[in-house]
Amino acid sequence: MNRASKWILTSAALVLAACGGKKEEASAPMTDEQKAAAAASSILGALTGNGGEASPEMKGYVANLTKVADALGTVKDEASARAIGQQLRPVFEDMQKQADALNAMTEEQKGVAAMSMAPELISVQQKIAVAMSNWAMTKPELMEIVGEELEKMPEIE
Repeated sequence: MNRASKWILTSAALVLAACGGKKEEASAPMTDEQKAAAAASSILGALTGNGGEASPEMKGYVANLTKVADALGTVKDEASARAIGQQLRPVFEDMQKQADALNAMTEEQKGVAAMSMAPELISVQQKIAVAMSNWAMTKPELMEIVGEELEKMPEIE
């Protein structure tokens, strides 16, 4: 399975996990993002005692992931797809530093870091997944070109 397919599947799983569960008993319905944020805040508060403050590394990684998603939104044709690598190179360099710091954390610390940014992570991954799935259905050649560039993106293991 290539990385683009993994993005789509991971994003779908995160969105489903954030949206699932019991019905809210509050009078005003919460959005799925609000539910995810409330759950993440509760869990983080219990785990860290600091109210769920995100690590600077995770904040930076998510900010850069947002830049990736925004760049993907500019891809309209083969020329712009081929130019995306140049655009993403400095973003990936910055992400590598953040990924290295996050990968040096224990699994529990990484989990807390990810949960602290869960709504943002879900949102940006969903944005990337939508772009990739749209290309898969309408312009698969763009998905291949962009997918090759996304293979270079540093990962949090």
